[in-house]
Amino acid sequence: MTQETNPLPGPRIEASRLLIGIWIASILVVTLGSPAATRMYVWPWSLAYGIALACPFLLLLFRSFGPGKPIALPNERWLVLTGAMAGSVLLSAIASPYRGPSVLWSAVLLAGPAAFLALHDWLQAGERRLALLRTSAGILTAAGCVSAFLWLRVTIRQPDIETALEFRNPFPLGHSNYTAGIGLLLLPCAGYLALRCKGWSRVGWALAAILAGFLIITSASRGGLLGLAVLAACTAFPIANRLKLRRRTVVLAALVGIAAVLTTNPRLTNLLRPRPPEAMPDASVTQREGMLRIGWMLGRDRPLTGWGPGTVPLAYPRYRAEIERGVDNVLQLHSSPVHVWAILGAPGILMGLAAIALALAGIRRKPAGSAEAPTASGVLLGVSGYAVLCLTDWQLDVPVFTFALAAALALVASAEPVPTPTSTRRSLPGYLALATLAVFAIFARRDPTPALNVGALSYGRGNTQELRAIALLQESIQLNPDQEIVHFNLGWLLVVRDPPQAERHFLAAARLDPDRVGTCFGIGLSRLNQGRTDDALRAFSIAALNDPVFLVSPWWRAEPFASIRRDRPEAFLRLAEEVRDRLQDRGDWVAREARYNAALFAWILGRGDVAEMLRHSFTDRRVAFFSGRPELPDFDSAPINVYRRQRSGYPVLMRQPSLAVPSDLFDVQENALATGELRFAFPERGWVPSPLLLELLDAN
Repeated sequence: MTQETNPLPGPRIEASRLLIGIWIASILVVTLGSPAATRMYVWPWSLAYGIALACPFLLLLFRSFGPGKPIALPNERWLVLTGAMAGSVLLSAIASPYRGPSVLWSAVLLAGPAAFLALHDWLQAGERRLALLRTSAGILTAAGCVSAFLWLRVTIRQPDIETALEFRNPFPLGHSNYTAGIGLLLLPCAGYLALRCKGWSRVGWALAAILAGFLIITSASRGGLLGLAVLAACTAFPIANRLKLRRRTVVLAALVGIAAVLTTNPRLTNLLRPRPPEAMPDASVTQREGMLRIGWMLGRDRPLTGWGPGTVPLAYPRYRAEIERGVDNVLQLHSSPVHVWAILGAPGILMGLAAIALALAGIRRKPAGSAEAPTASGVLLGVSGYAVLCLTDWQLDVPVFTFALAAALALVASAEPVPTPTSTRRSLPGYLALATLAVFAIFARRDPTPALNVGALSYGRGNTQELRAIALLQESIQLNPDQEIVHFNLGWLLVVRDPPQAERHFLAAARLDPDRVGTCFGIGLSRLNQGRTDDALRAFSIAALNDPVFLVSPWWRAEPFASIRRDRPEAFLRLAEEVRDRLQDRGDWVAREARYNAALFAWILGRGDVAEMLRHSFTDRRVAFFSGRPELPDFDSAPINVYRRQRSGYPVLMRQPSLAVPSDLFDVQENALATGELRFAFPERGWVPSPLLLELLDAN
């Protein structure tokens, strides 16, 4: 490299190259270690994760205070925006109710602005725009190769092609939406390089572009395929002009490709089929709707600072009972705007809009240097598909996506003139990096409650063991009172020792996760131990209503439960009929399920007949079963399944996957006949809208 293209001293060049090499290597380690999105929190991958996030800050420190040419910073608008982004993230984390963990989890978001400044500076030393594009495409291609290999290794073991096509590609990051994100970022990079290069390089990048399409299709991500359609629409005509093809040819090829994808992917084909109005809604759609509602409520209650980066799993349970159906807890809200609104509040949304406005403002500027370098407009067209995916997913908690977007913005900003460096401008990034590191040193802490909870739930039976578990869980609940796992298990530890306190914990658990198996039963049992038989019966009835399989649970075979159900079946019937009447005006599947459930309760309790069951059945399996006029099965003599439910997702939700998977202290007793061959005859747990369920509990 000549003095003209790179006038900086040799030692500085070598140090920068070393840091950049370490940075790239750490990104590869963090990205390729399947399932990388969770494994990066486990040693030794966590070391590479920390290095990947630290390298941009180290580059800024070295360039600000080291020898050589002053750091090349973007113009004032970009510089102010970058500082405001970092400041809003830090402020949100410090102001969070979960300050320590939030500051710790904000690292990946803060590394983005630092990477933007470091890459912008690197781009000014010679004609490096194509080099940055090649490096980014190379990292994404490596991830794509690992993804394709692991997916093929799984699918070739499937018994038939249809089953193989139904398997969504989660590799290497651990979720199919991440796979689609890799494909949408790789496709424009590889496609651009294939058009610009010649010879074997063109062949290689063309294959990488094909690989990107393979990733998007095998992910079966609806957002990914929509992003692919938008990317094709934005780039089809420029590509046609470049290759001198007729536009109608390009449009026809695109339509054929879309039709081929839709007809060969079973998941997408099912989504396109019309659903009858009384049919149960698609679970994925329902869950996403719930996440959007809760995300809005999270930001609404803290609009200035949000709840802090990484805190969605901690704050989400506060609002879970306000949606009718949904998952117990989530790691992210599956929409970048909604997720930003929840964790950063209005400042985060304004920063995002400002970045888009600045990028669009520089769209006509041509970069200095080679005519072959990508323009700002080309970069923005390239990320158009990924931008659409961001509307349906949040991926900036994974370094490869954060740094890819930082690189894209650096390419856009570097097309604008660089201001003359001053001593103040030169040292500013370094001081900001030092301030960020100081905030981390002071505030960043790992959340201690998951370790306390897992430790408590690992204790066995016995008075001493249970007392230790109670002490740990009480310590945990003092640190964070919004933990359903703690309230639920404390309730079962105290249901005999301290029934009133157990009832309070069960009620708190119900408000954090209304559909947990055993919560309403625990409320009833704690009331029964207080001598409040009528109140206990009400809670047992609610438990059976929300999870109808509980109506034939083996618990009813032993006293005093057997006599309660035998002597007062009208309590169960009355509640089922009350809910049926309250839901009948909805006109959807919930109303039909309520009518069916009331008939089911009457049949099982000996107050109804098969004709009534057949009249209210609305699924094919139920209609076929009751058309045969069956006798009431002998549920009381069916085999019993006894086990404890494991919370397999808990360590991942808490971003501590190295923890052991905890199991609840409640012994589930299931009727093997009802949960096996006759499962279709019972409504699914949680079919009752959560707000109504809590209203029934509060009516006691």
